[in-house]
Amino acid sequence: MMNAVGLCPTCHAYYHDALDPLFFFVPSDLDFFIRFELRDRIRRQGDIAKRRVPLAHEYARYQYRQGKITDVAQGGQYTRVYLDDTPWAQSTQAPKQWHGAPLPTIRKAIGALGSPRIGRVPQDMVMKLTILRDLYYLDDEEEAERRYQLQRPSQDDDYHYQDSDEGDDDNGKEEEEEEDEDADDDDDDETEPGTKGGKRCPKWTKQEARYPKRQRQRESRFEWDLGPDATAEDAIRKFGPVLLSPGRRLK
Repeated sequence: MMNAVGLCPTCHAYYHDALDPLFFFVPSDLDFFIRFELRDRIRRQGDIAKRRVPLAHEYARYQYRQGKITDVAQGGQYTRVYLDDTPWAQSTQAPKQWHGAPLPTIRKAIGALGSPRIGRVPQDMVMKLTILRDLYYLDDEEEAERRYQLQRPSQDDDYHYQDSDEGDDDNGKEEEEEEDEDADDDDDDETEPGTKGGKRCPKWTKQEARYPKRQRQRESRFEWDLGPDATAEDAIRKFGPVLLSPGRRLK
């Protein structure tokens, strides 16, 4: 359930209509994903290596460092886009936080580029999604860079890329030395009361900003809606009304 998102029956029908999608949501900061891919191409250059894409905690950490979310945020910001007239489209324009993996939402949004309703998507978003589509899917990697006049970051360009999982091995020894110092701190997490649903969300520490694996361990404490102790009855009670309700389109 790490990537689960609750949708009303109407939005559920809008989102899952493969032939005519009328709703999708996408990371608000698409520039981060464009530059991340360009930076990853430097790493892959000359080697047979798999592409790395930003994970949920990496996107959230970047937005936190940019001052766009707080240290108690459960995820990065996402923009909701409706491709049809809906009564609530105007009231849902503000970005909303979500804790799930960002790449599936980008893939869904890329699929909407072929919709005849594309005029309802902001032009700037269309351009950035088109760039990401070509960066990810064109066989000739340099074609997209030439087409859109993209420049790969320099080797010393700090775009928070070094905080990825691949940097964890290099910092393993240093992390082990500091692990004992942080053991007591992990048990006494500083929390923020009054969050949605009465949940208490642990704040991010400086050590977690440096070591994403440790951050993911802490995130797992408050991201699960249905944890290991949940039963099938709990899942049915939570998601049954949404799945059983017939979706309808508003005209």
